[in-house]
Amino acid sequence: MPEIINVVIPLVVGLVLIIIGFEQKRKTKRLVNNGIEVEGVIFSKETSSDSKNRAIYPVIRFVTKDGVWVTEKASESLPFFLKKDEKTVQVFYDPNNPKEFIYKTSAEFFKVTNILIIAGILFFMIGLWLCYQYLIK
Repeated sequence: MPEIINVVIPLVVGLVLIIIGFEQKRKTKRLVNNGIEVEGVIFSKETSSDSKNRAIYPVIRFVTKDGVWVTEKASESLPFFLKKDEKTVQVFYDPNNPKEFIYKTSAEFFKVTNILIIAGILFFMIGLWLCYQYLIK
């Protein structure tokens, strides 16, 4: 029975990574294509409260086209190479919900999602190979 768990875990992890990657890619594409682009600043940073994951999330401040100030914590963590507060970033926000936004730094939007999808495919393929090995025993 423990052997089947070793087969199932990579399959499940792979599927989860693929789903998260495609969902992030869909959100990013929607905001870039349909959102409004403005300039914002990294106002401050917040560290994750999770003791296992010490990710740093930027608090981004920007002004909408309607003149409304938005200051919100980003849903994605800060790339390791952005160290200073008050760094200027491009922000794409949903005009119907300005608190839903993504920020663009010198890192490309789609790099992280592509890495998630590739890692998911690799985990899934390892799971399929382990499943094959389990079945031929």
